[in-house]
Amino acid sequence: MSHWQRQVTQWRTMMTSAVANTAGNGIQLLPEGLEMSLKIGEQTVEVAPDGKISWNDEDKPKHLSLELVVKPYYRFVAIVVDGSKNVVAKKHETTGPDQRFRYRLTVPIERSLTKRFTKAPANQIRIIKFRPKGVVEQWVIGVIAQEDNFWVVAQRMYEIPCYRDTEGTLVPVGWREWPQMITFLTEQFGPDGMSKLPEAPEELPAMNFGVELPEGVKLGDNQAWVAYFDEGKGFGSLVPPEGVKYSIHWTQIPPRTDLGTGRRFLKKGEIVTIGSTQPCSQPNGFYAAEAIGVSMGDLEPMPV
Repeated sequence: MSHWQRQVTQWRTMMTSAVANTAGNGIQLLPEGLEMSLKIGEQTVEVAPDGKISWNDEDKPKHLSLELVVKPYYRFVAIVVDGSKNVVAKKHETTGPDQRFRYRLTVPIERSLTKRFTKAPANQIRIIKFRPKGVVEQWVIGVIAQEDNFWVVAQRMYEIPCYRDTEGTLVPVGWREWPQMITFLTEQFGPDGMSKLPEAPEELPAMNFGVELPEGVKLGDNQAWVAYFDEGKGFGSLVPPEGVKYSIHWTQIPPRTDLGTGRRFLKKGEIVTIGSTQPCSQPNGFYAAEAIGVSMGDLEPMPV
């Protein structure tokens, strides 16, 4: 079994296990070390194990208040990235005798004539988790709406190993072309943390951000590999056998009952079958077409 096949299996196992074993306000795949609460005004809102939000429709809330609290001995920093890719730490409060970091996000509930919804990026918070040995994770946690149902989602977007070169400069694999993030992380690590980072190897690990099919993956007719999917935006990209890229919207994905939830989303590395394609509604030269009506079926690839 290849590395990416193992990842798909791990994701499916984690999702199914979380739905089976989590109760109350626990959220599947919320990064270890964070606690979450959700409120309308001063009233705590019930959140199901799969993230589905329940409230009294008579409340007709104009916004939801999401609060994240960092547990002791863990380190998270919420960030704000502007249009020029500058990175700054989001303002926080401290709570409790141990002065734990607390982040708040007010999510506006938008309305049209027929539905309620949230909009990115106002519906989400981006947060960096610092792990041992110089590994950082970027998570996006937020509130989405699908078919007038609301969900809390928590998605790990990237896992970035960080090294230092012979001159003591930070080398984050995958973010080497993002100087603002390098400056931000260098400040967060500080001199002591930088000195403890592992030395950069001569050949850095390769990272596939979904531009090409992974080596060894063979797809059947009408199949595609999920290169990327942003659960907060409900949008992603698929790579079919010919190597072009198709865009995919959550409305074209079936509910993930196979993972114990009614929410519509994909995970990187999964294999889907595309019903059809159509020209991009907003052509930008990046996507060859839009995928219409994908199905999950057998998630295993064809043998090479």
